[in-house]
Amino acid sequence: MLFGMDHNVAVRAVNHGTAEYYTAVALRRRILRAPLGFDFEPAELEAEVGDIHLIAERLGSVVACAVLTWVGHGTLKLRQMAVDEHCQGQGIGRAVVEAAEVEAEDQGADRLMLHARRTALGFYELMGYVVDGEEFSEVTIPHRCMVKVLRRAA
Repeated sequence: MLFGMDHNVAVRAVNHGTAEYYTAVALRRRILRAPLGFDFEPAELEAEVGDIHLIAERLGSVVACAVLTWVGHGTLKLRQMAVDEHCQGQGIGRAVVEAAEVEAEDQGADRLMLHARRTALGFYELMGYVVDGEEFSEVTIPHRCMVKVLRRAA
């Protein structure tokens, strides 16, 4: 299913365990985990079987991804958002977040929440997310919880 097109990028959902899923896992590992000295445990990836996996493709290559996980009634968590380092600053992250919001609404969610690294706060604020709570450490770096009420709920 195709969710959005922006900057010659198509954003779509993929199934857990497919080749596209593992390509997205490799991107997440390279962008989010390896710089901090972390990797995925097999159990972590197995636990994602019920999640919604989004990828952004440009010219047949996966250049960004995100995962949506149900965390409570009406709330999905946007997590593991990653954009290839050569594609950052080109609007691809925005396209992925917008597609995630559409998908969340289609799945019946009232709101999206996320844990934003300190360096990403401005990006999410520009997209309408609001800081909710105090700063905390996750994977050894500062984060803030952010939320956005979706249009369907407004």
